[in-house]
This record gives sequence, structure tokens and C-alpha cells, in this order.
Amino acid sequence: VSGDFAKEQVERARCCDILADQLKSRDTDGATWRQEAFFKKLIRSSLADITMGGFDETKTAEAHDIAERLGKVEEKELCGIVDALGTWTSESHTEGEDVSFVSDCVASCEGVLGSKHILTSQASLMYAIVLEKNGQADTAFDFLKKSVDPATSFSTLDEAGVQIETLERLVTASMQAKDLEGAKEYASSALKSAESVNNNGMIASCVHTLAKVSIAQGDFVVGEGLLRTSMGRLQVPKGTCPLVWDLAVLQDATKTYGDLMDK
Repeated sequence: VSGDFAKEQVERARCCDILADQLKSRDTDGATWRQEAFFKKLIRSSLADITMGGFDETKTAEAHDIAERLGKVEEKELCGIVDALGTWTSESHTEGEDVSFVSDCVASCEGVLGSKHILTSQASLMYAIVLEKNGQADTAFDFLKKSVDPATSFSTLDEAGVQIETLERLVTASMQAKDLEGAKEYASSALKSAESVNNNGMIASCVHTLAKVSIAQGDFVVGEGLLRTSMGRLQVPKGTCPLVWDLAVLQDATKTYGDLMDK
């Protein structure tokens, strides 16, 4: 969140090494949970590498070995999905190939992990983004509506983040289609998701989105109040450094407030 991605990658690699050393030093105590924790860490680390433009296939290979050792069939298939994704993103492809590949990813994730798993949600979001980039905005909108469940509760920031990003894209599409009531409903659901994990930056972002919908509906008083609430949540306490996330949201909210003042 501080923006130092190179340092983050180094620290994440250190974490994997520490867990690996623990497994080697305690491999006689039969602690399955420790191997499962290491497996999850390797998968999450691989996904983070892919997100930041790099991929280390040795991590998925090690995760696959753990899954095979534990006899976890679904986890072995998950390694294959992550490995395929990492290999694909390191190569160049045509737009049509991208759509086909991500569509297959969604199907694979649903088949192996179920529709509620975070990786399935991430794949679904990626698929909609690829469709939109290929000029299929209506198809992307319909797909996102089917893939999101506003009533879902979350236990992690990752899960809430994917849900919020999906809902905010639905807000944007609804506003472009002049469906402001639909946009308000999606924005309200996004805010509830942010509140469920009590993350200040996420809440501020969702309040800002709700403010934009209110302004589009002509309710400038409510819109201004929501913008003040959003920006107020992002004030940096004295003696602390601002987060990149908070600065990005504050920049967007400030621009929206400036545009409102021009009306």
C-alpha cells in the first residue's frame, strides 16, 4: 500500500522461505496445517507476482508437490490454473485469444473451486474487463450482473475488494446507460461490502461512488455531503504517511467536488 512493490516482492519471498524452513525443520511432527498454510502462501504469492508483471513457476511447482503429498486433488488443479495464467500473461496474444483464454479460466475455476471462491470472482472480473476492451460492453455488463452476489458477506479484504471492483464497474455501466436507480443500488451494495470488512479506504471509495450517483441524479446537497464524508475519512493523521490507495481516492473525490462546484 505504500507503493514500494519491489520491496514487497522481496519481503513476500522471505516469508515463503521462512515457511519452507519451518517445514524442513518440523517435517516429523505431522502438522498438515503447516503444509496447507505454505501451499496457500505460495499460491497467493504467485498471483501477486502475476499481478505485478512477473511469474516464478518454481512456486507453483512447489505448491503442486505439497498438494500431491497431501492428496489434495482440487489444490493440484488450482496449481495448474495459476501456472497457465502466469505463463499466458508473460506472452503476447490477439484480442480474440485473450477472450477465449479468460473464458476458459472462469470455467476451470468454477469447476475446480466453485462459484464463490475468490479466484473464480477474480477470473470473472478479468473476463468482463477483456470483453469491455474488445467492444463488448453490453455482454460484459450482463456477465458481471450474473457473477456478483450483493448479499455475500466477506472474511477477507481480498474478497471484498473483488466484489467492490465488480460492483463499481456495474455502477459505471449503469450510469452510462442512464439507469441511475440501478447505479445507486450497486453503489449501496458496494458500500455495504466495504463496511463488512471495516476498511477505511474502501469505505471512502464507495462513499465517493455513491456521491457521483447522487450528483448525476441532481441531488447536489446529498452529493456534496457524501463527498465531504469521503474526503474526511482520508485525512492523514499527523506524523503518519499517506497510503497510495487513499491518495488515489482523495484525488478522485477532490476532482468530483471541483466539478460539482462548477455546476
